[in-house]
Amino acid sequence: MSDPTSSSSPTSDPPSNVFHDGLAAAVMAHVPIHLGNGGSVNGMLTLEKVELLKRQPAAEWPTRYRAAREVFDRTGNMQIILDGLTHDTRSEKKLSRLLWGSCIYLMTLAVIGYLGLTFFTYFIGPSVNALRADMQLVPSTPQAPHSDPIVDLLPSVLAVAPFVLLGICLLIWITGGVSRWAARLGGSAFIRDNASAVAMRLIAAMAKTNVPAEEAVNLSCDLLDSAPDTRNQVQTTLRGRVLNASSETTLLRLGSHFQTSAANRMSVLKVVLPIVLTALIGGTGVMAYSFALFNPLVSLIHDLSKPTRDLPAGNLPKTLAPTPPAAPQPIARETNGPNEAGSFVGAVSPRHTNEFARELPGSELPGSQGEQGDRTMDLQVRRPQRANTPVAKTFVQPGVTS
Repeated sequence: MSDPTSSSSPTSDPPSNVFHDGLAAAVMAHVPIHLGNGGSVNGMLTLEKVELLKRQPAAEWPTRYRAAREVFDRTGNMQIILDGLTHDTRSEKKLSRLLWGSCIYLMTLAVIGYLGLTFFTYFIGPSVNALRADMQLVPSTPQAPHSDPIVDLLPSVLAVAPFVLLGICLLIWITGGVSRWAARLGGSAFIRDNASAVAMRLIAAMAKTNVPAEEAVNLSCDLLDSAPDTRNQVQTTLRGRVLNASSETTLLRLGSHFQTSAANRMSVLKVVLPIVLTALIGGTGVMAYSFALFNPLVSLIHDLSKPTRDLPAGNLPKTLAPTPPAAPQPIARETNGPNEAGSFVGAVSPRHTNEFARELPGSELPGSQGEQGDRTMDLQVRRPQRANTPVAKTFVQPGVTS
């Protein structure tokens, strides 16, 4: 007689080997599979962990691995098992790619702002403080700070800013990385609908083998390692339904519905999430940068203009009162001397009085009187009266009066 245990082992070993071989092939293809928690072997699946799980009893298996093994034993579909084990990783990767673009933009914005503030602090800030120090030397200028507080604070801010940025990056990494933060910022609904779509396909595969609805829901949710909201959504969708082989079509349609809903949510996140992050974080950074850059300059202009703004209108001090424009100097002074032509010639050019006088008719002067007249004309400029001589008509401007 043959031993019953020996006859039953050949029928149970092949499915186990197929299951572990499928997991090992997925690991070698670099498919990220997370085993979940609750057993002696957890975390990301590796080839060493696959060999270790082969030798362990079922009581020591993680909850997610045990559910995957039971679903495989009932359906024999390894592809749907791998979809359930990797759905969360695939969803988080899609969300992380969506968020990384905004993170790179914000990081670039922060680096450019840091360089701009550094240039302002060490090249423009000292000039602002020097102007404020010069304001203390002017008595009419009201008392103002000898230096700008923002310019004095910027060196300390620039020294601390890199460490603050590094701390924020470490905090994001410790709390789950960019993908977890994407789920917290609105991606949880996308993960829930995507998990529900995979759960419906798992339940449809088990419905063909007449697995009860409650057991199928529990196995699929344990395999997905789903959150409570996903489990509630699947249970609410299948409440009151009786699963059988004919339910497969309905369940697949429900899975397509949840898959479409997940795609629509991803489309909305691609538009809304970058805009919100850029508006909140980027807008706050740009506002702080503008305040640090322009407030010292605006404050300086305000203090420089304060003396003029504080004085009453029409009562400016003599030192600040506007000076009226000077009246133009007269071209020449009119005289009633007998020698009008000679007077005009002296007014035009004292140095050439004799030459012009000789050319004019009737302008000859006696020897002693001419010399005395020349000396007098050199010392005094006189304006001629209107004359009818050709030279006077040429040079005298009309409208000149005494």
